[in-house]
Amino acid sequence: MLKPQDVMIILKIVAMHQREWKYSEAANELHMSPSEVHAGVRRLKKCSLLTELRMGTGGVEQKLHLPDITNLKEFLRYGVRFVFPAVYTEPVKGLPTSYGVEHLFEGFNFTGGFIPVWSYEVGDYFGAGLKPLYPSVPMAAVDDFHLYELLALTDALRSDDSRLRDFAWGKMNLMLGE
Repeated sequence: MLKPQDVMIILKIVAMHQREWKYSEAANELHMSPSEVHAGVRRLKKCSLLTELRMGTGGVEQKLHLPDITNLKEFLRYGVRFVFPAVYTEPVKGLPTSYGVEHLFEGFNFTGGFIPVWSYEVGDYFGAGLKPLYPSVPMAAVDDFHLYELLALTDALRSDDSRLRDFAWGKMNLMLGE
């Protein structure tokens, strides 16, 4: 039912802090088409990860899409690693993700080796390639720091390392609030 880009879409909605947005705006910021964003929103609503709030003032009705934080937390904590597991590739140059984002994983002791990175031509880091949820993840992350943090933590939650998932969950839980 869900597609990997749907996780990126809902994390972008979280990163927008309940501000109004248009499909074309979100699509531009996510480097995907408006139809992909629209289809993703439909799937997210069907899976109860996103709710639609209709508000009207002066005869004008507006729709606001809000993440169901409780359901999103449950999905990220217990489901994302089974539905969209982390897939590593050969070493690449790109953007750090998961525990490679130092300020998010300060205090986490990982055992040497390469840090995970998304392949990205203008990235300055070399590490173990980690396939992003969607090809435009690195570009969207560069444009939105809060989204970058959420995506990096999600990559850690996709890992098969339980110690890494537990550490990332503590940070993600704080960032999602409620």
